[in-house]
Amino acid sequence: MRASTKIGYLAACLLFIGTGLRITLHSWQSTLTSRGIERAYFQSLIDTHEPDYLLKLRDTHLGCKTITYRDPQLVFLGDSHSYAGWDYAMLQDALRPVRIGNCALAGMFPENVADFVSLVTAAGLSTRYIVFGIQPRMFWDVPERPDRIARARQMMIEARAPRENLPAILTGKWRQIDQFVGTAMTEPARIARLETDTRALDRGTVDRTLAENERSIYALNFWLGYVNEGGPLSNIGALVQRTCDAVRRAGLRLAVVYIPESRWLNQHYTAAQRRDFIANAALYQQCADWIDMTAFDSLGYDNRLFVNRYLVDNYPYAGWRTVAVAQQWMAENATERRWQFFDPDHLSAAGARAFSTRIAPRLAQWVSASPGAKP
Repeated sequence: MRASTKIGYLAACLLFIGTGLRITLHSWQSTLTSRGIERAYFQSLIDTHEPDYLLKLRDTHLGCKTITYRDPQLVFLGDSHSYAGWDYAMLQDALRPVRIGNCALAGMFPENVADFVSLVTAAGLSTRYIVFGIQPRMFWDVPERPDRIARARQMMIEARAPRENLPAILTGKWRQIDQFVGTAMTEPARIARLETDTRALDRGTVDRTLAENERSIYALNFWLGYVNEGGPLSNIGALVQRTCDAVRRAGLRLAVVYIPESRWLNQHYTAAQRRDFIANAALYQQCADWIDMTAFDSLGYDNRLFVNRYLVDNYPYAGWRTVAVAQQWMAENATERRWQFFDPDHLSAAGARAFSTRIAPRLAQWVSASPGAKP
């Protein structure tokens, strides 16, 4: 090889290496990954710290982000009502040896059930049971619907790929996955305190405070507007049919459960909205083993079970007796606290435990029954 040819070859090699290094340094977050290493790492971590993991599933997207590592046999699927509404630690104890997990994403809609079925199939997951959590607004024609469906769909696609780079795994400083190790050291005591504080509230006082301050408490006024604007979605029958077709093709078992909303919110739905929701839920009878609408039929859950959903340490329980106390507390940090005093549509940890306790026996019967059996 002539000297000029060697020099040209060497220059091309250096250019290739330099380009590769430049690309790697520019996008090392996505290039320095290993699906196998990441899956083994998080699977081991989840197994070792299962109590931490199960507690952290509430109010986070951790479940969907780690679904391929947890590889659950029973999945709680749905929107934010589903990640807030279940006590996963308690349910895992009740359903063991069946391994549970969730794929609950804020703003998920019924269209995304088929996307989850695709995720199960593409990732080769062990999932055989899906508990789909529903609520009335999932079947309304709302402006944000297309964007939320697309976002949830994309997140389920991304769940199949590596979420962390190798440096993040080596250092334990994850970029995408919520930290969960150590959660069990603090959360049980906080939840127990919430249960005690919730029981100490007078139910009648809470109900009256809500009824008398619907316009002055931000979250209540917000939901009044949302309910007033809610209109039915067309072609729900076709939507449910597509869902059922996907579930059947994958050989999955489906249960549909209304996740409780507060009695205050439940009672503000119009008669037409109530009829539509009950009819929409009934459409799933063609492919669901069972449908539970008990909490909706009984006009929601005790309002106290929606108090202090965020487990705020300085929560002003006295504000239920003296509204001025609550208003002053919210005004101190309006952006966050206007949502924290009362959440009309998401169960607190105390509420999630009460609801899960009621549903757990039916879930246990379902998964232990022979194929085709109804609980």
